[in-house]
Amino acid sequence: MRADLLTWLGWACFAGGGSAIAVYILHFLKRQGWRRPWNAAGLFFSAIALTQIPSFLLADAGAAFAHKVIAVACLLVGVAVQAVMALRTRRRGDERRG
Repeated sequence: MRADLLTWLGWACFAGGGSAIAVYILHFLKRQGWRRPWNAAGLFFSAIALTQIPSFLLADAGAAFAHKVIAVACLLVGVAVQAVMALRTRRRGDERRG
């Protein structure tokens, strides 16, 4: 049972990481990516972390199973929130210019 769930968590990490990279690239191309490349950098680095989690899930056999599930869930929720924020539509006066 746990091995099956760890396999599914690993695939969820790869899917979340791949979608986060896709949203980052879309954000970079659609919005001021060349002028402000770090606006969605958290999304990019979270995607890299998500793609590394499956090896962590299989290698660290001593860690508590619940902690693994919580870590993966937190990363996936973080990517989802960052993706929504990166792709949300802003009204004309929302961005502050310095």
